[in-house]
Parts: sequence; C-alpha cells; structure tokens
Amino acid sequence: MKTIQVVTPTEESEKITKVLSDSGRDFSIISGKENTLILITSKEEDVEDILQDLKRTGVGREFGRINLSPVSATLPSIMTKRPLISFQRSSNDEIIQMIEKSTKINVNYFALIALAGVLASIGLLGNNAAVIIGSMVIAPLLGPVTGTAMGTILSRRKMFEDSIKLEAAGIIIAVVVGLVLTYLYPGAAPTSEILARAQPNLADIALAIASGFAAGVAISGGLESALVGVAVAAALLPPAANIGIGLALAQYSIASGSLQLLLVNILSINICCTALFWLQGIRPAVSIRKEKVAARILRRRLIVVLIALLVLTIPIGITTQNLLIQARYTNVVNSAVYAQALPPNNAIIGNVETLYDPTTNILWVNFLMFTPTGIPTNLAQTLSLVISLGTGIPTITVVTGVNATILSILW
Repeated sequence: MKTIQVVTPTEESEKITKVLSDSGRDFSIISGKENTLILITSKEEDVEDILQDLKRTGVGREFGRINLSPVSATLPSIMTKRPLISFQRSSNDEIIQMIEKSTKINVNYFALIALAGVLASIGLLGNNAAVIIGSMVIAPLLGPVTGTAMGTILSRRKMFEDSIKLEAAGIIIAVVVGLVLTYLYPGAAPTSEILARAQPNLADIALAIASGFAAGVAISGGLESALVGVAVAAALLPPAANIGIGLALAQYSIASGSLQLLLVNILSINICCTALFWLQGIRPAVSIRKEKVAARILRRRLIVVLIALLVLTIPIGITTQNLLIQARYTNVVNSAVYAQALPPNNAIIGNVETLYDPTTNILWVNFLMFTPTGIPTNLAQTLSLVISLGTGIPTITVVTGVNATILSILW
C-alpha cells in the first residue's frame, strides 16, 4: 500500500482533482494560499495507473511534485477485489529511481568492488566457498547490469553509458585484484573452486537466465532484500577475479573459460531484465514518434545481445558435451582400475584422475597405487587395453607405485 502526495500550485489543483474524480479515486486535499497538497492512498497494483493519470495533467513534469511513501496499515483498511493470482510490482518511477541509484559513479562502488575482489581471490585461491559467497554478497556489479537494461528500455543514453562504464571499471578492478593477489599468495595453484569457474556448461547458462529473471522480479517488485540472494546466484564477481588468477598462473584456459562464464552471466541478466521490464509496460516518456525510434533501438540491442549469447553458447555446449563424455568414461575407468589392480595385489588405490582430450580423442588415466609388492608387470598396458575396449577410444594409463605396508586389523 502506498500514499501518493501531490504538491501542486493551487491554480493547477482543480484539473488534477477532476482527473482523480473521473477515475473514481479517493483523495484528500489540504489547500494553501500558494500550494495545495493532495493525498491519495492506494493499493500497490493501482499506483502505476494513478501516476499515469497525474502525469497526463502535467504534474511532476511541467509543475509540482509527486512523492511516494509506503503505508504500513490503514483504518479502516482499503478493500478491493483481487484476482486469485496477481503479480505485485512497484510503479515505473519507483523502479527507475531504484536502478538510477545503483548506476551513480561514486567512491563506495569502487571500494566495494575492490574489497569483493580481494575476498573472491582469496576464496578461490584458498578453495574456500564461504569466502567466495561473501564476495558475491558485497559486490555491487548487479546494479550497473540492470542499469544497462533500464537505459535500453527508456532510451536514456546517459544511464546506458554510465552503466557500461561502471560494469567495465568493476570488472577491470576485479581482474587486476585477482592478478596481483595470485602473485602474492603463497603456493598459488588451481583449486577446485578455480577450475569450477573455468569450464562453464549449459547448466550455468540456465542459472544465469533464472538469475536474470529473478533480478527483474526483485527490482520491479521493490524487493531490495531479495537482491542479495540474486547477487549470489548471478555470481558476477568471482569469474572476473578468476580471469586475473588464470592470467597470473599462465593458465589461459582458466582465464578464457572464466571470461565466457562472466559474459554469459552479464548478457543473460541484461536480456532477461530488459524483456521483463518491457513486458511490464515500462516505456520512455516521449512522443509516439520518439517511442517508435526507441523501440527500434531496443530491438537492435536485444538482437546484438542475443547473437552474442548464442555465439557463447557454442563453445559452452561443446564443453558440456566433453564433460558428459568424460563423466561416462570415468565410470568405466574406475571399474577397470579397481577390478584389475586390487584383487591379486593387496593394494590400495589412491586418487584416480581421468582426463578426456577431445582434440586428440585420447583418454588419459593416472592413479596412485600403494602396494607392498610393487606394481605388477604390464598393469598399465592391461588397464589401457581394458579401458579402450570399454570406452572405444585409445587410452594411455600412468600408474605411480608407492611402496607401503598394508596392515590388516583383525577384530
């Protein structure tokens, strides 16, 4: 529920009250010598219609001011018939002002990006998921991404350009922080958290699209508290820091994979928010001719974003296919290793690493074998043959033996 406060010159108040009366709105008037205050209390879903009626009279544009404030309760309550399922959202002006706040260039934005970059880099290098999540919570990158969507919808060039600048600056800062901290971090090496962001797959695209719609719903519904969860799901900053880490480690596949993930997240959020805002009726407040021009610009930008997203989907789709192939081969490898190496040798098998190389169509298998009797002759060749028969592709097996005494404990 909202209270709409209209402050207008007294001579203009009559045409405003006439419009409100004609549309069946309940309102109160406090008249002064020079200005008049009109108070309207309304349900959330009616606020946008009331604002449009007021704007048509010129208030808020040519004269006067409109203020919106939330209402906790009214006595008696305002009873209206509501549909069984309704989508509650803020007015267009509230949505626009919320996004405008997050696209302002200020010191706080850069400070939070730098701090979030430090947390993300340390979390990635230290393989600490909790620290990485903390970096997502404080990183303000989601604001500029939604700002580009709103700037496109409203055909506001300054909002669009400022948002692009903030996005680019934030990403560059995160990359530089990741690069520097990797050089300073003792024993820096790829961890599972780093590698997880270097191989984006189709599930990451689905997650990015869901995050984009979630961001749009949270913003349009005025649910600012929900944006924290959306920021965690969108995960914009860790891939940016991961790019710097990959460059510092000279692991360029990590850097390129993280760049793909970052671009997919940004483009998905942008296109989903743009589509959702447009479907909710947010339009530029311009003439019909200019609105048609704005619609053409919107279509062009959406087409560019969609094409870029589709182009990124190709390598990500190939990566997903390779991961699925490797997962299938891993089951065959594990079965073969434990069947061939364990029974006659009184051995313990260490970590079994399986890597499928799609460029050469060769499967690489590497594992540790703890045994008191040494590695059996031809074990690697036997395993390569068995795995090749099971997978249908050439296999190279490397067995590293470790002399160990295996103790059996009898109870």
